[in-house]
Amino acid sequence: MEHYCAYLRKSRVDLEQERHSSGSTLDRHREILTALSRQLQKPIERFYEEVVSGESISGRPMVQQLLSDIEDGTWSGVFCMDVERLARGDTIDQGIIARTFSITGTKIITPNKTYDPDNEFDEEYFEYGLFTARREYKMINRRIQRGRVLSIKQGKYISPTPPYGYERYKLEQERGYSLRPHPEQAKVVQMIFSLYTKGLETETGHWERLGSDSIASYLDSIGIKPVRSAGWSRASIRDILKNPTYIGKICWGRRKEEKTIKNGQITKSRPNAAEFILVNGLHEALIDEETFYLAQRLLKERTIAPVQHKKILQNPLSGLVYCQKCGQLMTRLGPNSHTRYATLKCPNRHCDTVAAPIDLVEQHLLSLLADWGNQYLFEAGELPDHVKSDLSLFQAGLKEAEDELATLQNQMDRTYTLLEQGIYTSEEFLQRRQVLSGKMDALKERRDFLQRKIRKLEASQNTRNQFFPRIQHLLDVYDSLSSAAEKNQLLKEVIERIDYSKTEKNRRGSRNNINFTLSVSPRLPS
Repeated sequence: MEHYCAYLRKSRVDLEQERHSSGSTLDRHREILTALSRQLQKPIERFYEEVVSGESISGRPMVQQLLSDIEDGTWSGVFCMDVERLARGDTIDQGIIARTFSITGTKIITPNKTYDPDNEFDEEYFEYGLFTARREYKMINRRIQRGRVLSIKQGKYISPTPPYGYERYKLEQERGYSLRPHPEQAKVVQMIFSLYTKGLETETGHWERLGSDSIASYLDSIGIKPVRSAGWSRASIRDILKNPTYIGKICWGRRKEEKTIKNGQITKSRPNAAEFILVNGLHEALIDEETFYLAQRLLKERTIAPVQHKKILQNPLSGLVYCQKCGQLMTRLGPNSHTRYATLKCPNRHCDTVAAPIDLVEQHLLSLLADWGNQYLFEAGELPDHVKSDLSLFQAGLKEAEDELATLQNQMDRTYTLLEQGIYTSEEFLQRRQVLSGKMDALKERRDFLQRKIRKLEASQNTRNQFFPRIQHLLDVYDSLSSAAEKNQLLKEVIERIDYSKTEKNRRGSRNNINFTLSVSPRLPS
């Protein structure tokens, strides 16, 4: 006795049509296939309804169940609207589906045609249908991506979920959406940035910056709740602090999906991309750019000094100076019966590194930074001619490589079209594709090499343009800062680490003798 089932799945076109009309695509397909089964007198005993949109078999649980049941011999045939509904995955997925239906002899019944795998012509037609389905999927996907990128470059917001602090709304008299500030949430976003970059004023009149965990606890304590959870977390605060949407930007491709294969298993990840789209959005900014980029530096540098809650930081060099001999982080020792001033000492009691007055170490450090600033001013000016020449050559070579890649991609697209039109045989198609793929791979290697060279030169100039002005700013305002915490924060913006070495004690009356060395590692902008 024969048994039949049906497989239902929405396509991207169906999803678009549902936005402009009422009714469910799957309900309509169910009615069509049920009527077809009655006409053929082959009743459908089960519907496999795919409710997720997955590119591969691994992302579509119902097609996995269907294939498993077919392998067990449960079904004689499968009703579906067209063969494209079964597989638009890669060639491996298509091969799995074609082989399963072929080996088990399971028919595929569509409103237009019934595919019998025992019929050689039907089998070839079915495999060709899977091939064209994959080709069509790629073309549709490219069109969708182009449309998304175009909308983004126009400043529109394409995600269905707005970021915290905004409401999503439909643009008038044109397609697409944008954002507007949420009456209550926008104030919370501004508070988060203020707490992270400026802080809370303490009872003593000092400002104490809060970290991500402390901000989360503070918001919970005053009854402010996030949208989808009971309380705030460190991750949710950091996501807000990193989001350029709050300065009126639209970001796309910041975390692109990457696939890796190991032992035959494909693993997907979403690392931070080196290159992405960042454009001005149509929406209003909630945070000014100066505050936002200060938050980015602080996130990267983690400049909140290690001081206990509600205690005032007294060491401007906190977390920066390390003993060159044993590697321990140097600490502050306050005035006592032996010395009337604070000293910087190694906490390792087995280390014989000699302590020094903190103010003397601080004074010497500032003189070293001043030397850096003077060196920059001496060397300031345009890029050296040889650097400008290299940069120009690399940029010209990159444009040439990208133009050639675009030409080869068009040629590759035409080969698929010629194959579908029957002008190319399979052998001619494979040979032509192999030649084009080889050329494209070589061009991609050249393009990536040139991009790395350009980024390296631009990073070098970025260091000159950003790092040394920071030093000059530090030197200009340092003496006017009233707290050690403010000085510590400013130092950490330009210094990664200081290695301290001193082997001899100062003689009586020579306290201000600088007989120690400081090896300073700069915190260069990335």
